[in-house]
Amino acid sequence: MGMTLEELEAFVKKAFDGLTQLPGLAKTHHPHASTSFGAVGGSIDIGDSAANGAATTASRSDHGHAFTAPATGYPVDVTFAVEADGTATTPARSDHKHTLGGIKVVLKTSNETRNNTSVYANDATLKLPLLANEIWRFNCWIKFDSPTTAPGIKFQFTVPAGGAVFWNIDPVDASVTLTEALVAATVTARAVELKGVVTNGANAGDLQLQWAQQVDTVEDTRVFADSHILAFKLN
Repeated sequence: MGMTLEELEAFVKKAFDGLTQLPGLAKTHHPHASTSFGAVGGSIDIGDSAANGAATTASRSDHGHAFTAPATGYPVDVTFAVEADGTATTPARSDHKHTLGGIKVVLKTSNETRNNTSVYANDATLKLPLLANEIWRFNCWIKFDSPTTAPGIKFQFTVPAGGAVFWNIDPVDASVTLTEALVAATVTARAVELKGVVTNGANAGDLQLQWAQQVDTVEDTRVFADSHILAFKLN
């Protein structure tokens, strides 16, 4: 039997009204309480000490990345090894220094002349500052000349009171004639090397190079720029 459109609409409406009265089915006014989906049970960060489920946020609000010095301490500097293991509070020593304090170079920057004098006098540049009780090994390279071989040249070192210096002289080329600290000067510029160890006492001061002509001669005997002292601290 056929139904008109009006009859079909009435049938559907009546069937729907009947369903809403059945027990156990959701009604059109049924609310969805927030408790239907409870709070997340909690999750903890790796390494967190909180118990599982104790956190109230998916990521701990008080989470921090702390840094604690290892029990054995940070490595100390090779030279400045005075900090005990475990006492460092920074990854790098706060007093860390890079130093070349164990090496000194003294460079002569201008020529210097002696004329008609065999009396020792300080070289204007070539000296090595010493603190009390220091020990240094040194090489003093000297380039020199004279117009003739007559005056020659001689060297010596002075040290602070209580200090001592032990040294010898070597020719840099075979044409230089040596007799202890005495060197025969030549018309052509020559070079010698003075090598030794200075042990200082309780007084600070200088290892001072002195030089003069061997024989008083009225002509210029010169020590050249680029002559230098290279020293290494032993203590």
